[in-house]
Amino acid sequence: MNKGFFNTLPKLPEVRKEDADMAWLIYDLKPPKNQGGHYELFRERTIYTRFEPALNQITKSRPGKMEDFMRQLQEKVDEKRETPPTNRTIENPLDS
Repeated sequence: MNKGFFNTLPKLPEVRKEDADMAWLIYDLKPPKNQGGHYELFRERTIYTRFEPALNQITKSRPGKMEDFMRQLQEKVDEKRETPPTNRTIENPLDS
């Protein structure tokens, strides 16, 4: 697996090699030693995990901040409106 992609995953619960169901082989590229050379693929590290705990960690949703969600939602609603919102308060809507 590419190192950059692996680093986007949540921290996986590691176990000893003997107790592992899976081995995550983390690869990266080394820049060329001389100009005009080729990048070299190398294994940076190996991480051992159990299958189910790793799957649960990867698929577990992590909620964001409520304020960010509400702001994004309001922006989407505002984009769909034909006229800007009226932000005045009606004191007593039942008063004639």
